[in-house]
Amino acid sequence: MRWADKKIAFRDAAAQATFAHLNAIGSGSAALAPASVFRLELVRDPWQIKGHIFVASACPLLERTGELLPSRRLARMR
Repeated sequence: MRWADKKIAFRDAAAQATFAHLNAIGSGSAALAPASVFRLELVRDPWQIKGHIFVASACPLLERTGELLPSRRLARMR
C-alpha cells in the first residue's frame, strides 16, 4: 500500500469516527459519549504522532538539502 493510500485510509477512519461521535451525541445517548471520545482519540493520535515524528526527523534533512518547502520552514519557526 502506497503512503498516499495510507494517508487516505487514516483520513477516512477519522471522518467515520467523527461522524459516529456526532451521531452518538446527537442521539442524546450520554452513556456512549465517553467511549465515542476515546475512539476518536485512538483514531487521531497515531496520525498526530506520525506528524511529529516526520517534523522531528525529515524536516532537518530536507532543510539541509534545500528541499524543505518555504511553508514548512515558516511553520518550524513558530
